[in-house]
Amino acid sequence: MGSPCRSWSRQRPSVESSARKSLYRDIETLREFGMDVRTLRRQPIQYALCERDFELPQLMLLVDAVQSSRFLSDGASNALVKSVRQLASTEERKALNKQVHVHGRPKRQDQSDFTAVDKVQQAIADKSKVSFRYYRYGAGGSAWRAKKERHMSSRPLT
Repeated sequence: MGSPCRSWSRQRPSVESSARKSLYRDIETLREFGMDVRTLRRQPIQYALCERDFELPQLMLLVDAVQSSRFLSDGASNALVKSVRQLASTEERKALNKQVHVHGRPKRQDQSDFTAVDKVQQAIADKSKVSFRYYRYGAGGSAWRAKKERHMSSRPLT
């Protein structure tokens, strides 16, 4: 995966020159206009103009949504938050480093849970009828039907 940064380097002049001062002013101006200009600690010193797909408030909203989801287990939530945090800069990751405790989360989760969500979303998109049963899980992991009713069904709003 390539870096989202375009970089350029400067040779370290032996004396303080007007070109060097101009470069620093230009970099500061770019930062004032919201550009993500980074100093890369290499020899010679390099600067990188980085572009991000998401801004910090958008990433915070995504992290909040993932962490407050009662559908996701702690492990699945943590994995998704880790992926979202990778979209942020090093400094922004600190702001995304918060924990939300949600009561009633599933203790375990596997890929079939995500597959079920995909199927429900596809049924909604197709305006198809969805049927399901409620189950509860005991401490040993055994499942039993939570409601004595037959299959529950729902049709998306049209």
